[in-house]
Amino acid sequence: MNTKQIAVLILGGALGLAALPGASAEPVPANSIAGVDQFAADLLELDAVATSSVAPDVAVLTLLAVREGENAAALSQQVALTVKNAAAKAKAKGGIETTTSYSTQPRYDNGKRAGWTVRGELTLKSRDVEGLGMVGFALADGMQFGSSGYEASPELRAREEAKLQEQAIAAFRARAERAAQSFGYRSYAIRRVQLGQAGGDAMPPRPMMMKAMAAPAQADGLSMDPGMTLLQLRVAGAVQMLR
Repeated sequence: MNTKQIAVLILGGALGLAALPGASAEPVPANSIAGVDQFAADLLELDAVATSSVAPDVAVLTLLAVREGENAAALSQQVALTVKNAAAKAKAKGGIETTTSYSTQPRYDNGKRAGWTVRGELTLKSRDVEGLGMVGFALADGMQFGSSGYEASPELRAREEAKLQEQAIAAFRARAERAAQSFGYRSYAIRRVQLGQAGGDAMPPRPMMMKAMAAPAQADGLSMDPGMTLLQLRVAGAVQMLR
């Protein structure tokens, strides 16, 4: 057997040994148990939510103009003029934000088109609830009442979000500390965190109280009862529990 054959045999034996189970030249990491990363094993996913009920400071009122007929173009002009005039009257009162939207849908009778329905919506928003109710009542002659509701203004939402953020972060830290101690760990370190934004639903819109139109004692405006808005902010992440 020459020198080259001996070298090949030695190299082949070494490769075969490396392929055997348990034959590894790499040392087992101290933080690895049975192939499981100890850091991953000590990782805890958790979240915390802070909530707040606030009185919304913006009233929302929706008025409708609906026309039906065979000439869609003429109907659209009528609806647009009605909505435009109502919006101008509302803006003239001051302190009222207006937005408009329109839709045109075909009407069918026994599967055949029988005409068109044109619908215009005028949405009014104001911090002056009483003033908005009076404007809505003044516009009742030319438009139908759609719905009313309340929402939090951007300024109110920003103030509440700052408070909720502090509360949610404190709750997240407290929960992480309690969990780490309950599992027998000394402390924890934050590995990853995600901070949400304050969100929540305002009081849902509801049909306007038509009794305001019929009762003489309420003929000076619409009745709009305030509600509450629930805001929530969530903090989620992962912490490393430490021995």
